[in-house]
Amino acid sequence: MVIILLLIISCNNSSSNNKSDSVSTNKTFANKFINVGIYVYDYPFGYLSNGTIGGFDYDLMNEISKISSIKMNFIPM
Repeated sequence: MVIILLLIISCNNSSSNNKSDSVSTNKTFANKFINVGIYVYDYPFGYLSNGTIGGFDYDLMNEISKISSIKMNFIPM
């Protein structure tokens, strides 16, 4: 799932050399969330600690959301 999201974001950035295209894309996702399911029973990649999600997958998806300005809703699985 992470690889697919990275491909979508990278294809979007490489194909939009015009700044107006990237601005309209960011407006498309401005008020929307992308649901991201995280398997929380694989310690280094995902875990639950006192009801909060953590781990490598969580940190990676947070950085992707910061760079792309897309809000993500994490769902423990």
